[in-house]
Amino acid sequence: MAGGSLSAPKTPILGIIGDRVVLPCQLGSAPVPGHFSIRWTFQGPSRRVLVSSYGGKGPREEPDERYRGRVEFFHEEFRAGNVSLLLRDVRSSDQGSYSCQLSCQGGSWEALLELEVAAMGEAPTIILQGLGKQGLALSCRSSGWFPRPELLLLDGNGEARPEPAATAATATPGGLFSAEASLRIRPGPGLEISCRALNPRLNGSRTARVRIHAAFFPSISLWLRIFLALLFLSLALSAAISCLLQTKIEFKKHFGKKTQIP
Repeated sequence: MAGGSLSAPKTPILGIIGDRVVLPCQLGSAPVPGHFSIRWTFQGPSRRVLVSSYGGKGPREEPDERYRGRVEFFHEEFRAGNVSLLLRDVRSSDQGSYSCQLSCQGGSWEALLELEVAAMGEAPTIILQGLGKQGLALSCRSSGWFPRPELLLLDGNGEARPEPAATAATATPGGLFSAEASLRIRPGPGLEISCRALNPRLNGSRTARVRIHAAFFPSISLWLRIFLALLFLSLALSAAISCLLQTKIEFKKHFGKKTQIP
């Protein structure tokens, strides 16, 4: 196999979580010998983990448990130099560096590649949490993303809201992300609020919208009118009661004198 070589993509391979992905590895111009072995390994944090193997002398190596039942070679394409590996049910933990190694009597070769994984999460949910002195408390939540999504709170024109937003994200046991953004909306005319969750790796997004009617925000002038009306009614009632009491006193004085005995 003089002059033979292994090649793999220089740019990362993209796998969708829950789907299948091919990890490409191709032998160069030299024909594949009759006896050869293939080893696919994953570079873990501290050591290499066996993903799958084929051929070779000695007892068959068992792959790491996280890959058992999820990988497969294209056996019918070995003669054409295709030693790629099919990976099923992609997980967030599959992301990282892989090594494809081919060995035979004439030598051994290795090719490296990177696998990136991604997932589009659910459409965001907008929750109105209540009206307070500082405005309307609002939050946006979305889950099922990888990597961590970016949440944007926008106005009706698609521009970022001026109010400062607090954001947080948590990872589920399965490695996916849930994210939340919250802020307080200041009173104003009819408002349209959009929450957009972005996955830059997939160049995709999901959006939810809600329209808040102006009546939801009692204006200052309305409160002032109500206050003045109540104040006027209170003053009018006080004046009426005072007038009634004064009339009663005068009545008693007037008729009390006439009924006195000389």
